[in-house]
Amino acid sequence: MIQKEKIGLNFRFARMKADITIEDFAKAMDDWSPIISNFERKGQAPSFKKFIKWCDALDVSLDKIVYGNDYEKLLRIQDICNCYRTHKFFKFSFGRKLKQTREEKGLSLHDAATLCNLATQKIVSAENGERLSEKTLFKLSQGYEVDFDV
Repeated sequence: MIQKEKIGLNFRFARMKADITIEDFAKAMDDWSPIISNFERKGQAPSFKKFIKWCDALDVSLDKIVYGNDYEKLLRIQDICNCYRTHKFFKFSFGRKLKQTREEKGLSLHDAATLCNLATQKIVSAENGERLSEKTLFKLSQGYEVDFDV
């Protein structure tokens, strides 16, 4: 992976951590969502002035975006979601892992939903091996303060 792609993913991580969608972020920045999406996915950088404005809006330092390693966490989340979508056995075993993690933290479904800012049904679906989106896994990882692995 080249540096500009890492920068784009680090930025995406910061945006997701701020719990803001690309559309809402673009609207707040008076920008186009495809520009932000291309930056996050391909590292196609905006102007330096715009880049600084975006980082300021997310309250994240340029150093953290340029030199940070949050992109590694995001790549792991993407790998897990890909396995979840394509491997039936993985869905159920990872779902059990999610439930086990929640229970080890002493969280009820309601507590976990509140902590992770998710609907209870999204957690139930993930734990039952029915459905897991990147955004849901990101929020679970942040809320439970764990980095999941494949």
